[in-house]
Amino acid sequence: MNTSELIDRSLFYSLRKQWEKALDFAKQALAKDPKSFLAHKRLSLCLWYTDKKEEAIASMHKSLEFYPEFASAHYNLACFYAQQEDKDKMLHHLNQAIALEEYTDYHQMAKDDGDFREYRKDDDFLAIVNANNEKENLLIATLSGEDYEAISNLLLKIEREIPVTIIEWEDYYGDDETTLPYLLASKWDKISQEALLHVFKIVTQNLDAEYFTGLIPLCHAIKNQIPADYNHFIIEAWKNKYSDMDAKHLSSLDRNFLTLIAELPVEIIADVIVWALNSHGKDALEDYEELCAIALQDLPENHEVHDTLINSIDTLMHDNQYQDENISDKKQRLVLSIAPPPLKYPEGIEDFRDQFQFQFKQDHPYHIINGAAGLARHYDFIHLVKPRLAEIANLANLNILSLELRLEAISEVLAKIGSKEEIALLSPCLQDKSYQLLKTVGQLFHEHEIVAEEASEAVDYLIASTQIEDIDAYELHDIIVALRWFKDERITDILLNFLDYERELVAREALKGLGTQKAEKAIPKIINQFKSGYPQCVSAAAQALNDIGGIAHLELEKRSNFDIVLARAQKSPRWATRALSYFRVDGMDIDLVALLKTNKENEAYAHITQAIAKRGTQTIFPDLLAIGLDTFTSRDIGGRNFVLMFNTIIRNTSDNINEEVINQCKEVLVNTDTEDITAFINILERDRDYARLKYPNEEEQTIIDAFTKQYAETLENSDLINVLFTAKYYS
Repeated sequence: MNTSELIDRSLFYSLRKQWEKALDFAKQALAKDPKSFLAHKRLSLCLWYTDKKEEAIASMHKSLEFYPEFASAHYNLACFYAQQEDKDKMLHHLNQAIALEEYTDYHQMAKDDGDFREYRKDDDFLAIVNANNEKENLLIATLSGEDYEAISNLLLKIEREIPVTIIEWEDYYGDDETTLPYLLASKWDKISQEALLHVFKIVTQNLDAEYFTGLIPLCHAIKNQIPADYNHFIIEAWKNKYSDMDAKHLSSLDRNFLTLIAELPVEIIADVIVWALNSHGKDALEDYEELCAIALQDLPENHEVHDTLINSIDTLMHDNQYQDENISDKKQRLVLSIAPPPLKYPEGIEDFRDQFQFQFKQDHPYHIINGAAGLARHYDFIHLVKPRLAEIANLANLNILSLELRLEAISEVLAKIGSKEEIALLSPCLQDKSYQLLKTVGQLFHEHEIVAEEASEAVDYLIASTQIEDIDAYELHDIIVALRWFKDERITDILLNFLDYERELVAREALKGLGTQKAEKAIPKIINQFKSGYPQCVSAAAQALNDIGGIAHLELEKRSNFDIVLARAQKSPRWATRALSYFRVDGMDIDLVALLKTNKENEAYAHITQAIAKRGTQTIFPDLLAIGLDTFTSRDIGGRNFVLMFNTIIRNTSDNINEEVINQCKEVLVNTDTEDITAFINILERDRDYARLKYPNEEEQTIIDAFTKQYAETLENSDLINVLFTAKYYS
């Protein structure tokens, strides 16, 4: 690989936070070209995220030594120095970045960047980021203009001088003339081939671009530029991308990629499928289902991979169950399973509900199940599906159908609208060898208290599967998830054996399983997970105690256990905070508010606020209000979570309105700038309607109305009160 390719590979792994791999490729790039400013920048970022801070700073300065006007390097140095609390150097490099960069809005980037969190109230920092910004719309203006040389040059600067994140891909949706997809679709011939290929490379490597809607017009533009090489180009690009992915985790961009591959000759499609099944195994079947359907329908029987394709698909779907069957019969069975005949709707059928009804009337299992699933989602059409639920259960029991189709029949139809008797018809599924199918049916039978003779066979199979030598952790996870839903005296001991398993995801599910099994004898070991378990196991342990109930609930009322979990939540907020809402400890709301103030992990806010909502009292309202009036913090927490806390606390209280609390709230507001109050109101209004609130009963609504009125009258700020205590309710 040349220097540019090595830098690209380093960027690829950086975007996936695989820093050691990224570091290795950055070093290789520098070995080839010690004067590459891009390689020095890439190396610097890898060093920073592998905790080699001083080396990282030195390498970023080296990048500037070879390209003094490299604005992106100045911005990264500003971030580094902000983290090291070196204010003067931070301000210097931030100023340089803003002064040097023509297109990138570093003003706004710095405002939003978490690296500058500690400076968001610093006057010198604010003076820079709030300065008059004449560049704000220059990027969009250039892309929507008629200077195609400038457009091509701008596209080439992405990730060279312009950080890729500055292109807000979601801003370019639609077919409007100001959008990048429109530009690529309608004026591709005016953009340089080099620029098109560069954008393709950035889009297909960068995780921020997974919702970019312009991939198809971009590739069609490239096809028009390089028609002879296009097929090879698109296949090699996809193989490079898919090789580093986990199967069954396709983004919308990946699905567009597969749509492009579906346009290629069927012989190429078949080769890609065989390659994917060999490289990713059974999991790839779900990703390539539509391509498999095309190949099974259209690939000539005399093609060299015809038999290989059919045998590969059949073996992955059914192991060696049909190994003695001839190719013709295998193909016929697979076509029935995953390659339904194309559906042509009669003229006049355009509404999706009419289309579901038309599907439901077809003979092929694929169309019947898809149509039933679509109709079952709409209350007015459930009556059409109900009479055929026994038929759909029988289809779900057919192991010649694809696992995905059977699961759709179970999860999207029978689980939603089936009766206990109709769900019980799924008992033959318990003889299946799919862990996912056993989990789905086992959970349904558990929830509906259905006893089936086949359950013992499923338990024996799952227990035996846990003993497989060198079993993959993800496979073991699926086994544990399935096993938890069955009743058998052996299950508790097996789950206990996996509490100290080396992979977190297995231990976590074992804990949840002990809760489902109501395993009182496991309580001491579950409690021990608070102190010594993985971060995810802390929350799973609390959930298990809650599910066991009875004497296990006493452990959730102990201050000593809560303090241990609180300490874990401070260290691992993303995972351990999920445990907090299960506790019922006097005064814990004060500790939770303190945690909310110091938390910096975005994914933890929902869990902390949920715990505050469940366990809080009105005495913490002044503190919550003060947190909300800190615009930067409240923006991270979200308006919906403030509404959830205030509404739920009010509903849960039986006390009268506390005048002292109201006066404290008033004092908080008096000491706050009007701009901050307005900003908080805007945050609340933006997403308050998504607060997870159940519809209030009459008594709860009376309490809410009383609080709202009293607070509005006393605080003389009805706008704030109205949005803080109001949300759409979902039953």
